[in-house]
Amino acid sequence: SLSNPEGFGEANFLAADNTGNLLRVDSTTYALTPEFHTSQSTFMNGLASNTDLGIVYWGSGQTVYYYDSLTGTEGVFANLTGQLNGNIESAGAGYLNGFYYFGVEDGNGTAGLYRIQIGPTGIAPTGGPQQLAADQPETGLDTLYPNNQPDYGDLVVTANGLGQPVIFGSTLNRATGESDVWSFNATTS
Repeated sequence: SLSNPEGFGEANFLAADNTGNLLRVDSTTYALTPEFHTSQSTFMNGLASNTDLGIVYWGSGQTVYYYDSLTGTEGVFANLTGQLNGNIESAGAGYLNGFYYFGVEDGNGTAGLYRIQIGPTGIAPTGGPQQLAADQPETGLDTLYPNNQPDYGDLVVTANGLGQPVIFGSTLNRATGESDVWSFNATTS
């Protein structure tokens, strides 16, 4: 969910269902109001709001889509096929200072954190994705969740006191069955 995204009114959150609907959730009454239905994908995950431009992003597979709440248009933000070590379907995302931060996983213990810089119009990136961290047990790479087989819960991104992006997340540790809460500084880690 996204708190008070630009263009969607005050005291609202956004949520996606599994049929391609973006819903406005009134934080006072909890009433759900359909905002729009995407024709781009039926599954929406990695939902993030660019409050600077009134644009919502989401992922499905290895593609990131957008919806511009001010113009009512939608489209493909970035097709990242072959550039990620998993899919966006089961991971969270966030927006901060011109970047879309998102997690991926493949369901077999491989996971990663990425970010992609958003161009000035908000509907296209300025380049490709940057991998911030990864778990790939089959290759021995284990930088994100040491000794863990992750299953994403969700994540958010915020700036710390130094203005650096910090990602807070939750995952299920498949090896132990326990939930983990973690943080990752995208600048210093």
